[in-house]
Amino acid sequence: MTQKAVTASHTAALTSLARTCTTLSQLKQLHAHVLKLHLPENPSSIGPLLSVAATSGNACFFSYACSIFERLRCRNTFMYNTMIRGYLQSGSPVTAVSLYADMLSSGVEGNNYTFPPLIKACIFMGPDSKGVGLMVHGHVVKFGHHVDPFAVSALIEFYSSVCDLENARKLFDGTTVRDVVMWTALVDGYGKAGDLENARLLFDEMPERNVISWSAMMAAYSRVSDFKEVLSLFRQIQEVGFAPNESVLVSVLTACAHLGAVTQGLWVHSYAKRVNFISNHILATALVDMYSRCGFVDMALSVFDGISAKDAEAWNAMIAGVALNGDVEKSLELFKKMLAHGTQPTETTFVALLTACTHAKMTEEGLRLFEEMDNVHGIRPKSEHFACVIDLLARSGMVEEAEKFMEERIGGLGGADANVWGALLHACRVYGNVELGNRIWKKLTDMGITDSGTHVLSYNIYKEAGWENQANHLRKLISDARMKKLPGCSVIEVNGVIKEFRAGDFCHPQALEMCKLLDYFLRMSCSRKKLGFDDAVNCKEETDLNRTLKRYFPDGIGIKFDNVGAEMLEAAVANMNTYGRVAVSVCGAISEHTSWKKTPAQHQQSPQRQNAPARGHLEWCESIPSAFVGLILGIRWLQSQKNEFAWLNNLTRESTMLV
Repeated sequence: MTQKAVTASHTAALTSLARTCTTLSQLKQLHAHVLKLHLPENPSSIGPLLSVAATSGNACFFSYACSIFERLRCRNTFMYNTMIRGYLQSGSPVTAVSLYADMLSSGVEGNNYTFPPLIKACIFMGPDSKGVGLMVHGHVVKFGHHVDPFAVSALIEFYSSVCDLENARKLFDGTTVRDVVMWTALVDGYGKAGDLENARLLFDEMPERNVISWSAMMAAYSRVSDFKEVLSLFRQIQEVGFAPNESVLVSVLTACAHLGAVTQGLWVHSYAKRVNFISNHILATALVDMYSRCGFVDMALSVFDGISAKDAEAWNAMIAGVALNGDVEKSLELFKKMLAHGTQPTETTFVALLTACTHAKMTEEGLRLFEEMDNVHGIRPKSEHFACVIDLLARSGMVEEAEKFMEERIGGLGGADANVWGALLHACRVYGNVELGNRIWKKLTDMGITDSGTHVLSYNIYKEAGWENQANHLRKLISDARMKKLPGCSVIEVNGVIKEFRAGDFCHPQALEMCKLLDYFLRMSCSRKKLGFDDAVNCKEETDLNRTLKRYFPDGIGIKFDNVGAEMLEAAVANMNTYGRVAVSVCGAISEHTSWKKTPAQHQQSPQRQNAPARGHLEWCESIPSAFVGLILGIRWLQSQKNEFAWLNNLTRESTMLV
């Protein structure tokens, strides 16, 4: 009894001392002390030192732990368990499993602490994962640990990773004592398999949830791009009082990026700074992506500059972000800095760069980068890179060269995917190359391709070229196969609420008013010369545009704004970048031109709002976002307008204070 107490006391002291070691030299000194004082009468006293060194996450410490373990003549279960965990944490799952085999051959039995890390090692073994995992599952049953909740949770995670959810569910249903870890493991398994229905049913049935459970459910919706539900779950997690972790915030930021919900994203950024999550490089990268997609490039750059250890994902997010916002030169400059920083570019890096060159029609630069991929950086191009190059050539009018590139580099259409066909067919339509478009269509027909996008593109090529017989034949094929092209949609955030509008959807109660507003601007766009809009295009002041609108619409347009309407215009700026700023200029002029009634809030406007568009009584606020999405994309003549309200600049400056 006394001996056990002394041993326990020594173990606790050694563990505490080992955890205070910050350098390898200190660890070696402690090891020498153990060898001199404790090892002769108690060989297992090396265990605490070995445990701390192997699982510390320090590569030098782990290497030293391996050298200690190799020289041990007397090993017990605790030491083997420690090294299995260490190899798993260091990214060596095969070695971890091999060590278990060595453990068995040495006559040492595993215990309930052996199998959870061992099963997790099986998940990361690659092609041999399932066979080895089944063998380990057999050992779990053989040694009587099949009721251990940690082992069962790990097995559920394993079967989910090899897409065997049937066995995962059998394990879950056959366990009488289910803790929150086990429930979460199966929810996550269904989510990763894309089975949102079963994942949500199980999630709703959970008797108890923790923040990891919420994170798993939110990640499942994020994988299938149901970003509105991600934000809905985030609101629920706040209502029940759980503090979100980094994983939850990353899912929320991803949703904000795709929905343009910059207000929610700003809140997440502020919260992350408050709880010191901002040092998490994955979260910081998600912030960069969110701000870039919402058009706040300066804030994205500010967050990016604050990342101390920039990995390839952070560089990729920033390069893609500036490219998305039209600054190709900045994206190329960032790429050079990335190389100078010593960060190896990835496949994603070159997709972003090639896409940027495509939209800027920088053909030579794009082709040079494509050649450097393999020759300089050792990255073999994939289908998305080939699609980018074909799109690059095609958009520059080099349609024949694009076809030649396809034949030489990817073996013609047979080696291409839908992205490549779409890029080349789109170019044929833009440049009127009906002969090449016809050849591509015939090849696709011979291959049995039934992609709706290529059918619609080919139909448009034939129709616009006057090839009525071919166009009618294609239209019949589309009709008979009941093909439908996914409708375009626009999403806007108003007061933290996300609203979505789809092309061709007239279910909205104000659909007629939307069409009426769009009709006004289509009339202006189609008749700009007749209406004298050459003057409007060249004007520098908002008042000139206002005067022009008054001249040609003396009775007004009938649009009235209140505070909510102005918030919608702010959201248009965030979502539409340049076009959004144009919309604000136009809407400001229109709102000044229409009758409106001041609300009490307007009598006490803050200084930054004094130059904002006029606000009045709102008659149909929900129709405004869809209308402006349409007009922004439709009125190209407004691109030369440079007007920006001072309150927008002030809004940006206020937001930058968060970074």
